[in-house]
Amino acid sequence: MFSALPLFVYPVDSGGLNVTIDCIFPLKETATAHRKSESRRVRGKIVISVILA
Repeated sequence: MFSALPLFVYPVDSGGLNVTIDCIFPLKETATAHRKSESRRVRGKIVISVILA
């Protein structure tokens, strides 16, 4: 599984992959993010922010 990771990471690091982010939600607002995704008014990816302590 992890052997394919470098194939994905390289385009991101080199700027070869552009991703549009619509919004970022903290983990505790995952339900809100899910509702937004179902609204079909999203113009990019919805990101759930997870901060590990």
